[in-house]
Amino acid sequence: MANNNHRKLSAGQRCQIGLDFYEFLKETDRASIINRLQLRDIYNDDFRRRTPGTKDPNFGSVLYALKTHGKITRRRDNIYFNASVRDLYVDQWHTPRNCQPQAVQNGASSPAPAHTSPDEADTGVRARRKLASLLMTKLKTERAQFISDKHGISITSNSDQHFQNGTLKLCVEGTYEYTVSLNVKNTGTAPVYFTYYTPLQWLKYLNLQDEHKVTKANPLTLNPGDSYEIKVYFCCHWVGFYPATLAFEFKPDLGPSSTSFHIVRFIEAQCMGSLGVELAPVAPYKPRSLPVWTPEVNCKIVDGQPPEGLSVMHLQNVVPLRDYRIPPDTNQLISLLKQPSPCRDRRRALLESPLSWENYTEKMQLLLYLEELQMEVDIKKYNIPNNDKEYATMVRDPVNKKLLVLEVPGVSENRPSVLRGDKLLVCPIGEKGVKYCGYVHSVQLDSVKLGFSSKLLDSFIDGMKFSVEFTVNRLTLRLQHRAAELAATKRLGKVLFPAAPAYVSQQIELPNLRLFDSKLDGNKEQSQAVQHIVAGSSKPAPYLVFGPPGTGTASASILFFFLELCCLSNLVLTC
Repeated sequence: MANNNHRKLSAGQRCQIGLDFYEFLKETDRASIINRLQLRDIYNDDFRRRTPGTKDPNFGSVLYALKTHGKITRRRDNIYFNASVRDLYVDQWHTPRNCQPQAVQNGASSPAPAHTSPDEADTGVRARRKLASLLMTKLKTERAQFISDKHGISITSNSDQHFQNGTLKLCVEGTYEYTVSLNVKNTGTAPVYFTYYTPLQWLKYLNLQDEHKVTKANPLTLNPGDSYEIKVYFCCHWVGFYPATLAFEFKPDLGPSSTSFHIVRFIEAQCMGSLGVELAPVAPYKPRSLPVWTPEVNCKIVDGQPPEGLSVMHLQNVVPLRDYRIPPDTNQLISLLKQPSPCRDRRRALLESPLSWENYTEKMQLLLYLEELQMEVDIKKYNIPNNDKEYATMVRDPVNKKLLVLEVPGVSENRPSVLRGDKLLVCPIGEKGVKYCGYVHSVQLDSVKLGFSSKLLDSFIDGMKFSVEFTVNRLTLRLQHRAAELAATKRLGKVLFPAAPAYVSQQIELPNLRLFDSKLDGNKEQSQAVQHIVAGSSKPAPYLVFGPPGTGTASASILFFFLELCCLSNLVLTC
């Protein structure tokens, strides 16, 4: 069973165990040993058996992982840990075996007399791994207990920021190195012994230091009123988010029957450059909630004035576009999906089944119905009145007096998503039974210009108060529904689910083409893509043209259209 567990460990996990082993060597003053056989014996006899129940992989697999990750160098039977490993583990928690008690400034506290030898006490690596496993499990259900101060011990920060709910949030600007001091203070009436502290994960960007190098073998006595400082050093090489979970262990006395207690603190350091500072939020994020909204029944809707180009359709609809309204029982499906109910529903089984040609149309349309419902929920969060505004006001557009301008903060960032041609419904405050449909003519930075009927424009006065409803433009959804149906009607299974032929076909000979744009002759990738598309080398699968902006994907596609249209019988659909 143990061997099976070891096979599941990744190379990175085995490498981490190897780094723990190096820390173990440091703590037991055996880091100078380089002979492979001696290290193997220490690993098997001392490291693996140090804590009952801990199962580590064999020594050979750990060495291999360390070597592949660049942590060691092997010369015959000698193993050398590289400088990056040695620097990482220099005196972070290591205490010499025969250390003498050191006087503490101001007489605040003093190291407690050692009651066990390092050989008898849990070493840092084993204690950390055991403690991390215990606390990480308990933090999921007992977080409030572990982040609270207890037995008179408080852990605070000396920085401008303070712990909130056990978490200290730091913003590091313009520098990649930051230091924060933590203050451990005994506010009680009895001495408490500070026995251990550690991060619950090994973090390359984090280093902890304290004056007396507190360990289980070298505990520190905190008398009433005493305080003790711990330095936390962050070294962030990149802009980003750097979290750390720190655990502190204390005992009321050093007797063998004394029960230890723990306090956990979380530190979240966010390293930001000048651009990040400039774009930082100005206020904490507050998720929008659905406003209290009672839709009017039998309400008359007065249509507005669409923008030019939308009201006139010059093309004839050859394939009808149906409405594809959401089935009335779809909301019941959403409630069912939220519950881990054992009862089976055909639509739930359809959603959980893999996508195939047999269920393609039905599954895609069901997903579209669910997506539309969610889009309606999302857009309704911006309806007015809401938690931020009781009503909305509009003014006439100074350029086009037939348009009204509605202020919509965040519209340029798609909050809400409003495009030209979309509809909004407004109702004057106090007026019942009628709503005015306004078409979006243009979207500005923080406002939209709307076209309403002359009935509203004739009675409009600047500063009038309105309620506003945002709506979902269903045109794209309807087109997607029709596409899912036509996929089945036109039998596009081989295109949507292409399969390699059972036989190995001969390599397709690419045609020699005379390109309309002679500049593309010098671009091998572009010209080959056009040749493959014309030859149909990817059939029955589509040929995918991919590339970052500026690499010629659009030019290659346009050239292909020209070549295909040279044959009068060919049809090309461009989106």
